[in-house]
Amino acid sequence: QIAPDNVIVLRNLVALYDKLGRYEEAAAVIQAALEVQPSPGLYSNLGVLQFYEGRYGSAVEAFEKAIKSGSNNFRTWGNLADAQRWSPPHKARAPESYSVAVGLVEKELARAPEDESARASLAVYLAKLGRRQDALAQAGKVRSELPGIRFKLAIVRELSGDRAGAFQALDEALRVHHPLREIEREPELIALRADPRYQKLVLGKR
Repeated sequence: QIAPDNVIVLRNLVALYDKLGRYEEAAAVIQAALEVQPSPGLYSNLGVLQFYEGRYGSAVEAFEKAIKSGSNNFRTWGNLADAQRWSPPHKARAPESYSVAVGLVEKELARAPEDESARASLAVYLAKLGRRQDALAQAGKVRSELPGIRFKLAIVRELSGDRAGAFQALDEALRVHHPLREIEREPELIALRADPRYQKLVLGKR
C-alpha cells in the first residue's frame, strides 16, 4: 500500500500468492509489475503461472517475451517448450525448443558437471524429446535428495515408461517435503494420478 510501484515488493507478493494457491491474484500482480518495469524474470514468472493454470497459449507468449528480452537460458527455453508441448497451435515447435534447451544445459554441465539440478533438467528434456535411454542415463547419474530434483526424476521415469520408478521418485520427493500441489498441477503426471497407487501414496500427505 505504501509503495504500490515497488517491483521488488510486487515480486515478493507474487511469491506469497503462489504459495497460497491464489494464482489469479499472483498473475494480476505480475501484470502490474510488468507495467512498472518489464523484465525477463517477470515474463518468465507470468508464463509459469499461466502454464499451471492450463493457459498454455498465453504461457508460450510470456516465455517468448522473456527470451526476447534477454532470458536466453536453458530453463526458459525448457519452459517455453513445455508450454508449446501442451498448446496444440504451438506443439510442432516444441521439439526445436527442447533441442535448444538441451544444447544450453549441456554447455552449463560442461562448465559445472556437478550441477545435479541442471542434469535432472537435461534428463527431463531428453525424455520429452522421446530419447528415453539417454534420459534414463542422465537420470541415473543424479544422486541429489533435493525435493525438486526427485520430482524431476519422477517425470523422467513416467515419460520413459517406468511407472514403478516414477512412484518411487515421487515417494522420495514427498518424504523430503516437495509440495504436493506441484505434483497435482503437473500435466505430465495426469495418467499417473489416475493410477490407484497414487491415492495410496499421497494418503496422509495432504
